[in-house]
Amino acid sequence: TTPTTPTTAMASDTDTLFTAWAFKQGKYVAKHWKRRFFVLRTDGVLSCYKTADVTEKPAWTVRIEGADVVCASDATSAAKQVQWPSHAHEDNRLAVVMPKRTVLVLFDSAAVARDLCLSAQSLSNTNAASNATVEPTPVSEAIGVTPDMLRQLLEEYLGGTEDKLLTTADVCERVIKPRCRTAARKAGGRTTPFIELVRTSQDPKTPHLGPASVFVSHAWRYPFRILVDTLLDYANQRPSDTIYFWIDMFANDQLSAVDRPFEWWTTTFRDSIAAIGSVVAVLHPWNKPVPVERAWCLFELHTTLGSGTPLELLLPPGEGRSFVQAVCDDYESLVKAMADVSVSHAQASRESDRDMILRAIDETEAGRGGMDEEIKKQLREWCLERAEASAMELSELYDEGGDDQVDGLTAEGVSRTCNEVGLALEQNGKTDGAIRLYNRGLALALKTLGEDHPGIASFYNNLGAAYMNQGDHDSAIQSYERALAMQLKIHGEGHPSTAVSYSNIGGAYSSKGDDDKAIELYE
Repeated sequence: TTPTTPTTAMASDTDTLFTAWAFKQGKYVAKHWKRRFFVLRTDGVLSCYKTADVTEKPAWTVRIEGADVVCASDATSAAKQVQWPSHAHEDNRLAVVMPKRTVLVLFDSAAVARDLCLSAQSLSNTNAASNATVEPTPVSEAIGVTPDMLRQLLEEYLGGTEDKLLTTADVCERVIKPRCRTAARKAGGRTTPFIELVRTSQDPKTPHLGPASVFVSHAWRYPFRILVDTLLDYANQRPSDTIYFWIDMFANDQLSAVDRPFEWWTTTFRDSIAAIGSVVAVLHPWNKPVPVERAWCLFELHTTLGSGTPLELLLPPGEGRSFVQAVCDDYESLVKAMADVSVSHAQASRESDRDMILRAIDETEAGRGGMDEEIKKQLREWCLERAEASAMELSELYDEGGDDQVDGLTAEGVSRTCNEVGLALEQNGKTDGAIRLYNRGLALALKTLGEDHPGIASFYNNLGAAYMNQGDHDSAIQSYERALAMQLKIHGEGHPSTAVSYSNIGGAYSSKGDDDKAIELYE
Protein backbone atom coordinates (compact mmCIF):
# COMPACT_ATOMS: atom_id res chain seq x y z
CA THR A 1 0.00 0.00 0.00
CA THR A 2 1.05 3.61 -0.56
CA PRO A 3 2.33 5.38 2.61
CA THR A 4 -0.33 7.72 4.00
CA THR A 5 -0.59 10.52 6.51
CA PRO A 6 -2.15 9.73 9.90
CA THR A 7 -5.82 10.67 10.12
CA THR A 8 -5.16 12.45 13.40
CA ALA A 9 -1.99 14.47 13.88
CA MET A 10 0.35 13.72 16.75
CA ALA A 11 0.88 16.17 19.61
CA SER A 12 3.43 17.99 17.46
CA ASP A 13 4.11 17.37 13.78
CA THR A 14 7.78 18.14 14.40
CA ASP A 15 7.93 15.06 16.67
CA THR A 16 7.51 12.74 13.69
CA LEU A 17 10.45 11.54 11.61
CA PHE A 18 8.70 8.76 9.67
CA THR A 19 5.19 7.41 9.00
CA ALA A 20 4.11 4.55 6.70
CA TRP A 21 1.82 1.54 6.35
CA ALA A 22 3.44 -1.91 6.45
CA PHE A 23 2.72 -5.55 7.27
CA LYS A 24 3.87 -7.09 10.57
CA GLN A 25 4.39 -10.80 11.24
CA GLY A 26 1.81 -12.27 13.62
CA LYS A 27 2.95 -13.25 17.12
CA TYR A 28 1.95 -16.92 16.92
CA VAL A 29 1.57 -17.93 13.28
CA ALA A 30 4.66 -17.39 11.14
CA LYS A 31 2.72 -17.04 7.91
CA HIS A 32 0.16 -14.58 9.25
CA TRP A 33 0.81 -10.92 8.40
CA LYS A 34 -1.14 -7.97 9.78
CA ARG A 35 -1.44 -4.49 8.24
CA ARG A 36 -0.12 -1.87 10.68
CA PHE A 37 0.79 1.85 10.73
CA PHE A 38 4.35 2.67 11.85
CA VAL A 39 5.48 5.99 13.37
CA LEU A 40 9.08 6.92 14.29
CA ARG A 41 9.40 10.02 16.52
CA THR A 42 12.35 12.33 17.14
CA ASP A 43 12.66 11.03 20.71
CA GLY A 44 13.56 7.61 19.27
CA VAL A 45 10.24 5.85 19.93
CA LEU A 46 9.01 3.56 17.13
CA SER A 47 5.29 2.75 17.53
CA CYS A 48 3.04 0.26 15.75
CA TYR A 49 -0.67 1.17 15.44
CA LYS A 50 -3.60 -0.93 14.21
CA THR A 51 -4.99 2.11 12.35
CA ALA A 52 -3.69 5.46 11.15
CA ASP A 53 -5.35 7.15 14.13
CA VAL A 54 -2.29 7.67 16.28
CA THR A 55 -4.36 8.96 19.20
CA GLU A 56 -5.20 5.33 19.94
CA LYS A 57 -3.00 3.19 22.12
CA PRO A 58 -0.20 1.63 20.02
CA ALA A 59 0.04 -2.15 19.68
CA TRP A 60 3.62 -1.87 20.85
CA THR A 61 6.50 0.62 21.08
CA VAL A 62 10.26 0.32 21.18
CA ARG A 63 12.90 3.03 21.70
CA ILE A 64 15.61 3.31 19.06
CA GLU A 65 18.89 3.22 20.99
CA GLY A 66 21.33 1.98 18.39
CA ALA A 67 21.82 1.69 14.65
CA ASP A 68 21.12 -2.06 14.80
CA VAL A 69 17.61 -1.74 16.24
CA VAL A 70 16.10 -1.29 12.78
CA CYS A 71 18.15 -3.23 10.27
CA ALA A 72 18.05 -5.08 6.97
CA SER A 73 16.45 -8.50 7.17
CA ASP A 74 19.64 -10.38 6.40
CA ALA A 75 21.31 -8.85 9.45
CA THR A 76 19.42 -10.99 11.99
CA SER A 77 19.14 -14.74 12.30
CA ALA A 78 15.46 -14.42 13.23
CA ALA A 79 14.66 -12.76 9.94
CA LYS A 80 16.34 -15.55 7.97
CA GLN A 81 14.33 -18.32 9.64
CA VAL A 82 10.86 -17.02 8.78
CA GLN A 83 8.82 -17.86 5.69
CA TRP A 84 8.49 -14.48 3.96
CA PRO A 85 5.71 -13.95 1.36
CA SER A 86 6.84 -14.72 -2.16
CA HIS A 87 6.60 -11.05 -3.21
CA ALA A 88 8.72 -9.83 -0.26
CA HIS A 89 11.87 -8.56 -1.93
CA GLU A 90 14.87 -8.56 0.39
CA ASP A 91 15.12 -4.74 0.30
CA ASN A 92 11.52 -4.45 1.55
CA ARG A 93 12.08 -6.58 4.65
CA LEU A 94 13.14 -5.18 8.01
CA ALA A 95 13.67 -6.63 11.48
CA VAL A 96 12.77 -4.55 14.54
CA VAL A 97 14.69 -5.95 17.50
CA MET A 98 12.75 -5.67 20.75
CA PRO A 99 13.88 -6.69 24.25
CA LYS A 100 12.09 -10.10 24.19
CA ARG A 101 11.46 -10.75 20.48
CA THR A 102 12.15 -9.58 16.95
CA VAL A 103 9.26 -8.17 14.92
CA LEU A 104 9.44 -8.71 11.17
CA VAL A 105 8.09 -5.90 8.98
CA LEU A 106 7.26 -5.95 5.28
CA PHE A 107 6.97 -2.64 3.42
CA ASP A 108 5.34 -2.19 0.03
CA SER A 109 8.50 -0.73 -1.50
CA ALA A 110 12.23 -0.77 -0.84
CA ALA A 111 12.28 3.04 -0.83
CA VAL A 112 9.90 3.26 2.13
CA ALA A 113 11.80 0.57 4.01
CA ARG A 114 15.05 2.44 3.51
CA ASP A 115 13.42 5.67 4.67
CA LEU A 116 12.79 4.03 8.02
CA CYS A 117 16.35 2.67 8.13
CA LEU A 118 17.76 6.08 7.21
CA SER A 119 15.65 7.93 9.81
CA ALA A 120 16.66 5.48 12.54
CA GLN A 121 20.30 5.56 11.49
CA SER A 122 20.40 9.39 11.49
CA LEU A 123 18.66 9.48 14.87
CA SER A 124 21.08 7.05 16.47
CA ASN A 125 24.06 8.83 14.90
CA THR A 126 22.89 12.14 16.37
CA ASN A 127 22.42 10.60 19.81
CA ALA A 128 25.81 8.93 19.64
CA ALA A 129 27.50 12.14 18.54
CA SER A 130 26.15 14.04 21.53
CA ASN A 131 27.28 11.39 24.00
CA ALA A 132 30.66 10.36 22.62
CA THR A 133 34.09 11.83 22.11
CA VAL A 134 34.28 12.77 18.45
CA GLU A 135 37.42 12.66 16.36
CA PRO A 136 36.29 14.45 13.18
CA THR A 137 38.29 14.65 10.00
CA PRO A 138 40.31 17.89 9.82
CA VAL A 139 39.17 20.43 7.26
CA SER A 140 42.51 20.14 5.49
CA GLU A 141 41.79 16.48 4.68
CA ALA A 142 38.42 17.34 3.14
CA ILE A 143 37.95 17.81 -0.56
CA GLY A 144 37.32 20.97 -2.57
CA VAL A 145 35.21 21.43 -5.69
CA THR A 146 36.20 23.07 -8.96
CA PRO A 147 34.64 26.26 -10.38
CA ASP A 148 33.29 24.09 -13.23
CA MET A 149 31.32 21.99 -10.75
CA LEU A 150 29.73 25.11 -9.29
CA ARG A 151 28.83 26.31 -12.77
CA GLN A 152 27.36 22.90 -13.62
CA LEU A 153 25.31 22.88 -10.41
CA LEU A 154 23.78 26.24 -11.32
CA GLU A 155 22.93 25.12 -14.85
CA GLU A 156 21.48 21.77 -13.81
CA TYR A 157 19.38 22.73 -10.80
CA LEU A 158 19.06 26.51 -10.64
CA GLY A 159 18.35 27.63 -14.17
CA GLY A 160 14.88 29.10 -13.60
CA THR A 161 14.15 32.74 -12.89
CA GLU A 162 12.55 31.89 -9.56
CA ASP A 163 15.70 30.04 -8.50
CA LYS A 164 17.80 33.21 -8.47
CA LEU A 165 16.56 34.15 -5.01
CA LEU A 166 17.10 30.73 -3.41
CA THR A 167 19.47 31.04 -0.48
CA THR A 168 22.27 28.60 0.25
CA ALA A 169 20.06 27.13 2.96
CA ASP A 170 17.27 26.64 0.39
CA VAL A 171 19.63 24.87 -2.01
CA CYS A 172 20.78 22.58 0.78
CA GLU A 173 17.18 21.58 1.56
CA ARG A 174 15.96 21.30 -2.06
CA VAL A 175 19.00 19.90 -3.86
CA ILE A 176 21.78 18.65 -1.59
CA LYS A 177 19.80 16.79 1.08
CA PRO A 178 17.39 15.02 -1.32
CA ARG A 179 20.27 13.71 -3.42
CA CYS A 180 22.13 12.62 -0.28
CA ARG A 181 19.01 10.85 1.02
CA THR A 182 18.62 8.97 -2.25
CA ALA A 183 22.26 7.87 -2.10
CA ALA A 184 21.87 6.86 1.56
CA ARG A 185 18.89 4.63 0.74
CA LYS A 186 20.95 2.82 -1.87
CA ALA A 187 23.75 2.44 0.67
CA GLY A 188 21.50 0.88 3.29
CA GLY A 189 21.20 4.03 5.38
CA ARG A 190 24.85 5.13 5.39
CA THR A 191 25.01 8.91 4.91
CA THR A 192 27.85 10.77 3.21
CA PRO A 193 28.70 14.35 2.17
CA PHE A 194 27.57 15.62 -1.22
CA ILE A 195 31.13 15.52 -2.55
CA GLU A 196 31.06 11.72 -2.32
CA LEU A 197 28.13 11.71 -4.75
CA VAL A 198 30.18 13.89 -7.08
CA ARG A 199 33.15 11.55 -6.72
CA THR A 200 31.19 8.50 -7.86
CA SER A 201 29.54 10.25 -10.82
CA GLN A 202 32.30 12.49 -12.17
CA ASP A 203 34.13 11.91 -15.42
CA PRO A 204 37.70 10.71 -14.59
CA LYS A 205 38.99 12.81 -17.49
CA THR A 206 37.56 16.02 -16.03
CA PRO A 207 37.44 15.53 -12.25
CA HIS A 208 35.53 18.06 -10.19
CA LEU A 209 37.22 17.23 -6.87
CA GLY A 210 40.69 17.76 -5.48
CA PRO A 211 42.65 18.81 -2.38
CA ALA A 212 41.04 21.99 -1.05
CA SER A 213 43.06 25.10 -1.94
CA VAL A 214 40.61 27.85 -0.92
CA PHE A 215 38.43 27.83 2.20
CA VAL A 216 35.16 29.71 1.54
CA SER A 217 33.61 31.69 4.39
CA HIS A 218 30.03 32.71 3.60
CA ALA A 219 26.58 33.14 5.10
CA TRP A 220 23.77 30.73 4.24
CA ARG A 221 21.19 33.54 4.28
CA TYR A 222 22.03 35.23 0.99
CA PRO A 223 21.23 33.91 -2.51
CA PHE A 224 23.29 30.89 -3.52
CA ARG A 225 23.67 32.30 -7.03
CA ILE A 226 25.48 35.34 -5.61
CA LEU A 227 27.90 33.04 -3.78
CA VAL A 228 28.62 31.03 -6.94
CA ASP A 229 28.90 34.09 -9.21
CA THR A 230 31.38 35.65 -6.78
CA LEU A 231 33.53 32.52 -6.62
CA LEU A 232 33.45 32.12 -10.42
CA ASP A 233 34.54 35.74 -10.79
CA TYR A 234 37.39 35.04 -8.35
CA ALA A 235 38.47 32.01 -10.39
CA ASN A 236 38.19 33.87 -13.72
CA GLN A 237 40.70 36.43 -12.46
CA ARG A 238 43.17 33.59 -11.86
CA PRO A 239 43.03 31.57 -15.10
CA SER A 240 46.39 29.91 -14.52
CA ASP A 241 45.54 28.64 -11.03
CA THR A 242 44.00 25.25 -10.24
CA ILE A 243 41.34 26.06 -7.66
CA TYR A 244 39.37 23.73 -5.40
CA PHE A 245 36.88 25.51 -3.15
CA TRP A 246 36.17 24.03 0.28
CA ILE A 247 32.47 24.79 0.86
CA ASP A 248 30.82 23.49 4.01
CA MET A 249 27.52 22.57 2.34
CA PHE A 250 29.32 20.13 0.02
CA ALA A 251 32.10 18.88 2.30
CA ASN A 252 30.08 18.24 5.47
CA ASP A 253 27.49 15.49 5.87
CA GLN A 254 24.20 17.42 5.90
CA LEU A 255 22.12 14.44 7.09
CA SER A 256 24.19 13.41 10.11
CA ALA A 257 25.54 16.49 11.84
CA VAL A 258 28.63 15.97 14.00
CA ASP A 259 29.11 18.06 17.15
CA ARG A 260 32.84 18.67 17.41
CA PRO A 261 34.45 19.13 20.82
CA PHE A 262 35.52 22.59 21.98
CA GLU A 263 39.23 21.81 21.70
CA TRP A 264 38.83 20.90 18.01
CA TRP A 265 37.79 24.43 17.08
CA THR A 266 40.64 26.08 18.99
CA THR A 267 43.36 23.81 17.58
CA THR A 268 42.54 21.47 14.68
CA PHE A 269 40.24 23.90 12.86
CA ARG A 270 42.85 26.67 13.03
CA ASP A 271 45.62 24.38 11.82
CA SER A 272 43.41 23.00 9.05
CA ILE A 273 42.65 26.46 7.65
CA ALA A 274 46.36 27.24 7.70
CA ALA A 275 47.05 23.98 5.84
CA ILE A 276 44.55 24.85 3.10
CA GLY A 277 46.53 28.06 2.71
CA SER A 278 43.94 30.58 1.52
CA VAL A 279 40.59 31.93 2.69
CA VAL A 280 38.02 34.02 0.84
CA ALA A 281 35.02 35.66 2.51
CA VAL A 282 32.04 36.79 0.43
CA LEU A 283 30.63 40.12 1.61
CA HIS A 284 27.00 40.67 0.65
CA PRO A 285 25.31 43.07 0.66
CA TRP A 286 28.37 45.29 0.64
CA ASN A 287 26.75 48.12 2.66
CA LYS A 288 25.76 45.77 5.50
CA PRO A 289 27.45 42.38 5.01
CA VAL A 290 25.56 39.45 6.49
CA PRO A 291 28.80 37.65 7.55
CA VAL A 292 29.65 40.34 10.14
CA GLU A 293 26.35 39.52 11.86
CA ARG A 294 26.89 35.73 11.93
CA ALA A 295 28.91 34.15 14.71
CA TRP A 296 30.35 31.37 12.55
CA CYS A 297 31.60 33.79 9.88
CA LEU A 298 33.25 36.04 12.47
CA PHE A 299 34.88 33.02 14.10
CA GLU A 300 36.22 31.88 10.72
CA LEU A 301 37.66 35.35 10.06
CA HIS A 302 39.15 35.47 13.53
CA THR A 303 40.70 32.01 13.10
CA THR A 304 42.08 32.95 9.68
CA LEU A 305 43.75 36.12 10.95
CA GLY A 306 45.05 34.32 14.04
CA SER A 307 46.65 31.58 11.95
CA GLY A 308 48.30 34.05 9.58
CA THR A 309 46.47 32.55 6.59
CA PRO A 310 46.02 34.93 3.63
CA LEU A 311 42.49 36.34 3.62
CA GLU A 312 40.74 37.95 0.67
CA LEU A 313 37.36 39.67 0.99
CA LEU A 314 35.20 39.43 -2.12
CA LEU A 315 32.40 41.60 -3.47
CA PRO A 316 29.81 40.06 -5.80
CA PRO A 317 30.49 41.07 -9.41
CA GLY A 318 28.69 44.22 -10.48
CA GLU A 319 28.65 45.83 -7.04
CA GLY A 320 32.01 47.56 -7.31
CA ARG A 321 30.72 50.78 -8.85
CA SER A 322 28.08 51.44 -6.20
CA PHE A 323 30.65 50.63 -3.54
CA VAL A 324 33.13 53.18 -4.91
CA GLN A 325 30.39 55.80 -5.14
CA ALA A 326 29.55 55.21 -1.48
CA VAL A 327 33.23 55.61 -0.60
CA CYS A 328 33.27 58.98 -2.36
CA ASP A 329 30.00 60.17 -0.85
CA ASP A 330 30.78 59.38 2.78
CA TYR A 331 33.73 57.12 3.40
CA GLU A 332 33.63 57.23 7.20
CA SER A 333 29.92 56.37 7.37
CA LEU A 334 30.47 53.49 4.95
CA VAL A 335 33.33 52.03 6.97
CA LYS A 336 31.36 52.47 10.18
CA ALA A 337 28.42 50.53 8.71
CA MET A 338 30.56 47.77 7.21
CA ALA A 339 32.79 47.40 10.24
CA ASP A 340 29.98 47.43 12.81
CA VAL A 341 31.30 44.22 14.33
CA SER A 342 30.28 42.84 17.70
CA VAL A 343 30.77 39.14 18.23
CA SER A 344 28.75 39.39 21.44
CA HIS A 345 25.70 40.37 19.36
CA ALA A 346 26.34 37.97 16.48
CA GLN A 347 23.79 35.25 15.82
CA ALA A 348 23.96 31.53 15.03
CA SER A 349 21.32 29.01 13.95
CA ARG A 350 21.98 26.99 17.09
CA GLU A 351 22.46 28.65 20.47
CA SER A 352 24.94 25.91 21.42
CA ASP A 353 27.13 26.92 18.46
CA ARG A 354 27.07 30.55 19.54
CA ASP A 355 27.99 29.58 23.12
CA MET A 356 30.88 27.45 21.86
CA ILE A 357 32.19 30.27 19.66
CA LEU A 358 32.02 32.84 22.45
CA ARG A 359 33.80 30.44 24.77
CA ALA A 360 36.55 29.84 22.21
CA ILE A 361 37.04 33.59 21.74
CA ASP A 362 37.02 34.27 25.48
CA GLU A 363 39.87 31.77 25.83
CA THR A 364 42.10 33.87 23.57
CA GLU A 365 44.38 36.62 24.84
CA ALA A 366 42.54 39.31 22.88
CA GLY A 367 39.05 38.26 23.96
CA ARG A 368 35.86 39.55 22.36
CA GLY A 369 36.91 43.19 22.27
CA GLY A 370 40.23 42.35 20.67
CA MET A 371 38.54 40.18 18.05
CA ASP A 372 36.07 42.95 17.21
CA GLU A 373 38.89 45.45 16.66
CA GLU A 374 40.92 42.93 14.69
CA ILE A 375 38.10 42.31 12.21
CA LYS A 376 37.16 46.01 12.04
CA LYS A 377 40.73 46.82 11.09
CA GLN A 378 40.68 44.14 8.40
CA LEU A 379 37.44 45.51 6.96
CA ARG A 380 38.79 49.08 6.93
CA GLU A 381 41.90 47.92 5.12
CA TRP A 382 39.80 46.04 2.60
CA CYS A 383 37.54 49.07 2.01
CA LEU A 384 40.54 51.20 1.15
CA GLU A 385 42.19 48.61 -1.08
CA ARG A 386 38.98 47.91 -2.95
CA ALA A 387 38.19 51.60 -3.39
CA GLU A 388 41.70 52.35 -4.67
CA ALA A 389 41.59 49.48 -7.18
CA SER A 390 38.12 50.45 -8.42
CA ALA A 391 39.02 54.14 -8.82
CA MET A 392 42.15 53.26 -10.80
CA GLU A 393 40.13 50.89 -12.98
CA LEU A 394 37.57 53.61 -13.73
CA SER A 395 40.24 56.11 -14.74
CA GLU A 396 41.95 53.57 -16.99
CA LEU A 397 38.65 52.63 -18.65
CA TYR A 398 37.98 56.30 -19.38
CA ASP A 399 41.41 56.69 -20.95
CA GLU A 400 40.85 53.64 -23.17
CA GLY A 401 37.23 54.25 -24.12
CA GLY A 402 37.21 57.90 -24.96
CA ASP A 403 33.43 58.03 -24.38
CA ASP A 404 31.62 60.86 -22.65
CA GLN A 405 30.79 58.56 -19.74
CA VAL A 406 32.23 55.43 -18.13
CA ASP A 407 30.00 53.38 -15.88
CA GLY A 408 27.67 56.36 -15.57
CA LEU A 409 30.41 58.83 -14.61
CA THR A 410 31.64 61.80 -16.62
CA ALA A 411 35.32 62.67 -16.77
CA GLU A 412 34.80 65.15 -13.98
CA GLY A 413 33.09 62.47 -11.92
CA VAL A 414 35.93 59.99 -12.43
CA SER A 415 38.58 62.57 -11.54
CA ARG A 416 36.61 63.57 -8.43
CA THR A 417 36.37 59.89 -7.46
CA CYS A 418 40.16 59.60 -7.67
CA ASN A 419 40.51 62.71 -5.54
CA GLU A 420 38.04 61.57 -2.84
CA VAL A 421 39.42 58.05 -2.57
CA GLY A 422 42.93 59.53 -2.46
CA LEU A 423 41.90 61.65 0.54
CA ALA A 424 40.55 58.55 2.31
CA LEU A 425 43.81 56.71 1.66
CA GLU A 426 45.89 59.62 2.93
CA GLN A 427 43.82 59.98 6.09
CA ASN A 428 44.51 56.33 6.85
CA GLY A 429 48.27 56.58 6.32
CA LYS A 430 48.39 55.15 2.78
CA THR A 431 50.23 58.06 1.19
CA ASP A 432 51.72 56.19 -1.77
CA GLY A 433 48.28 55.06 -2.93
CA ALA A 434 46.89 58.56 -2.41
CA ILE A 435 49.59 60.12 -4.61
CA ARG A 436 48.92 57.58 -7.37
CA LEU A 437 45.22 58.45 -7.39
CA TYR A 438 45.81 62.21 -7.16
CA ASN A 439 48.06 62.03 -10.22
CA ARG A 440 45.55 59.85 -12.11
CA GLY A 441 42.72 62.22 -11.32
CA LEU A 442 44.82 65.29 -12.16
CA ALA A 443 45.90 63.88 -15.53
CA LEU A 444 42.30 63.05 -16.43
CA ALA A 445 41.04 66.46 -15.30
CA LEU A 446 43.72 68.32 -17.27
CA LYS A 447 42.97 66.25 -20.37
CA THR A 448 39.21 66.65 -20.34
CA LEU A 449 38.49 69.79 -18.30
CA GLY A 450 41.43 72.02 -19.15
CA GLU A 451 44.04 73.84 -17.06
CA ASP A 452 41.70 76.66 -16.06
CA HIS A 453 39.12 74.45 -14.34
CA PRO A 454 38.73 75.43 -10.64
CA GLY A 455 38.99 71.82 -9.49
CA ILE A 456 42.58 71.52 -10.74
CA ALA A 457 43.91 73.54 -7.81
CA SER A 458 42.52 71.05 -5.27
CA PHE A 459 44.51 68.23 -6.91
CA TYR A 460 47.72 70.24 -6.60
CA ASN A 461 46.99 71.11 -2.96
CA ASN A 462 46.24 67.47 -2.11
CA LEU A 463 49.41 66.32 -3.88
CA GLY A 464 51.41 68.90 -1.95
CA ALA A 465 50.02 67.64 1.39
CA ALA A 466 50.75 64.03 0.47
CA TYR A 467 54.34 64.84 -0.49
CA MET A 468 54.73 66.66 2.81
CA ASN A 469 53.61 63.54 4.65
CA GLN A 470 56.31 61.62 2.81
CA GLY A 471 58.95 64.22 3.67
CA ASP A 472 59.44 65.11 -0.01
CA HIS A 473 59.53 68.89 0.50
CA ASP A 474 60.68 69.78 -3.01
CA SER A 475 57.81 67.92 -4.67
CA ALA A 476 55.41 69.45 -2.14
CA ILE A 477 56.62 72.98 -2.91
CA GLN A 478 56.29 72.35 -6.64
CA SER A 479 52.67 71.17 -6.25
CA TYR A 480 51.75 74.03 -3.90
CA GLU A 481 53.24 76.61 -6.28
CA ARG A 482 51.09 75.24 -9.12
CA ALA A 483 48.03 75.51 -6.89
CA LEU A 484 49.00 79.13 -6.06
CA ALA A 485 49.29 79.99 -9.76
CA MET A 486 45.78 78.63 -10.31
CA GLN A 487 44.37 80.62 -7.36
CA LEU A 488 45.98 83.85 -8.53
CA LYS A 489 44.62 83.33 -12.04
CA ILE A 490 41.10 82.54 -10.87
CA HIS A 491 40.69 84.60 -7.68
CA GLY A 492 43.50 87.16 -7.59
CA GLU A 493 45.87 88.23 -4.82
CA GLY A 494 43.31 89.11 -2.14
CA HIS A 495 41.26 85.90 -2.01
CA PRO A 496 41.35 83.59 1.07
CA SER A 497 42.20 80.58 -1.13
CA THR A 498 45.28 82.43 -2.37
CA ALA A 499 46.33 83.11 1.22
CA VAL A 500 46.03 79.39 2.01
CA SER A 501 48.34 78.57 -0.92
CA TYR A 502 50.99 81.04 0.34
CA SER A 503 50.71 79.48 3.81
CA ASN A 504 51.10 75.95 2.40
CA ILE A 505 54.27 76.87 0.56
CA GLY A 506 55.63 78.63 3.63
CA GLY A 507 55.01 75.51 5.72
CA ALA A 508 56.92 73.38 3.21
CA TYR A 509 59.95 75.72 3.31
CA SER A 510 59.81 75.76 7.11
CA SER A 511 59.86 71.97 7.26
CA LYS A 512 62.72 71.99 4.81
CA GLY A 513 64.70 74.26 7.16
CA ASP A 514 64.54 77.47 5.10
CA ASP A 515 62.93 79.74 7.69
CA ASP A 516 63.72 82.99 5.87
CA LYS A 517 61.80 81.87 2.80
CA ALA A 518 59.00 80.58 5.00
CA ILE A 519 58.67 83.97 6.79
CA GLU A 520 58.60 85.78 3.46
CA LEU A 521 55.72 83.63 2.23
CA TYR A 522 53.83 83.86 5.52
CA GLU A 523 54.08 87.65 5.45
